[in-house]
Amino acid sequence: MRCQKVKKRPWLNDVTRNLRRVCRLAERKWLKDKLQISYDILRESLSNYQNAVRAARSSYFSRIISHNANNPKVLFSTIDKVLSPSINYFPSPSKDLCDSFLKYFIDKVVLIRSNIVPVGNVVADIINHSCCLSKFASITLAQLEKIIMHLKPTTSLYDVLPSRLFKEVVDYIGPYILLIINSSLYHGTVPLGFKHAIIELVLKKHNLDSHELKNFRPISKLPFMKKILEKVVHNQLTDFLIVNNIMDICQSGFRTKHSTESALLKVTNDILLSIDSGKSVALMLDLSAAFDTLDHAILIDRLRDYVGINGVALKWLSSYLHDRTCSVKIGNYVSASAAISWGVPQGSILGPTLFSLYMLPLVSIFKQHNINYHLYADDLQLYLPLECDGCASFTNFYKCLTEVKGWLANNFLQLNEDKTIFIYYIYYVWEQGAWECSGWK
Repeated sequence: MRCQKVKKRPWLNDVTRNLRRVCRLAERKWLKDKLQISYDILRESLSNYQNAVRAARSSYFSRIISHNANNPKVLFSTIDKVLSPSINYFPSPSKDLCDSFLKYFIDKVVLIRSNIVPVGNVVADIINHSCCLSKFASITLAQLEKIIMHLKPTTSLYDVLPSRLFKEVVDYIGPYILLIINSSLYHGTVPLGFKHAIIELVLKKHNLDSHELKNFRPISKLPFMKKILEKVVHNQLTDFLIVNNIMDICQSGFRTKHSTESALLKVTNDILLSIDSGKSVALMLDLSAAFDTLDHAILIDRLRDYVGINGVALKWLSSYLHDRTCSVKIGNYVSASAAISWGVPQGSILGPTLFSLYMLPLVSIFKQHNINYHLYADDLQLYLPLECDGCASFTNFYKCLTEVKGWLANNFLQLNEDKTIFIYYIYYVWEQGAWECSGWK
């Protein structure tokens, strides 16, 4: 029996550290004299230490949960740390393995796009010229410092300074950062050094085979400077969208005062109302790698013609999307660099907003067919009431789905039919002393 050295954890405190010292003293004494009484003291010391660590760990996470009861992001992150501790899935990393993952991710997007066949007779985009955003305004040093201090400290391999140190020295380097940011906004270009992403890998589920490339999810780490620039643009773009009421009211993805909770409440309430009035059918549509297959030319056209962005602002967004590259990192090994020709940057601040704007014209199909819907980024839920002789309403629903599938194909988004879920809700009524199913016939 040996009292193992424990890696430092945030829940360790003075009590646990003192008990660990006592445990080590008891261990050294037993190793020296090999007496039974020394062994018993060691066992008791080790038990006391382990119990104290478990209690401290439990107290640590309890405090986090109680202090963040209204912060789902922190709660989910905490639960994930408890239930899914980090594991090294690559005991023998290599550059060849990094290159294999990079090729797999690039080929996956190429294959999806090659399998998409555009169709005709799709509802045309609505053109909106009532408002416009022609340029992004320069910011002040105070605004820049506020943005930097509120950003999550995430560091990319190619960052000159770790983001935590970046924040500590912002008083000294702030004026130079401000010059870079405002120059980018003024000229409508994003520096090439900001466009390279380092991809790290996470197993989708912990029970999956770590030898299968498809079982891993790519997580992009972007330069901290790029995130600062993105946040500046995101703040101004969001203000423009809110003032002009451009974002769809039923889009909950990555928006202030919206979350998975608000989306779930909205969808559940709408379905219950449909059930109260009859029967309801719901369809959960799943898209394959939607953020990666999005077409840049279509997005730029949509930002100009549908949203009302033009001039230097549109030039900046075009520069933001183009000439992007990425590499895969495993351990101390990094793959070669590959160009990214489609999609919005994963792990970015602007990406989800741009994707939501890309999807805006789709809702006109739902409204045309009087279909209730809700979106959370690339997740689509459709639902409507059906009568017992609901052939007419179901035919309308099917026609809507046909147009949706055509619109998705024309916009290089692939519907994943294997993961699309069809749900039919049935309710029961009390009639003549017995429960009778009032299902759809």
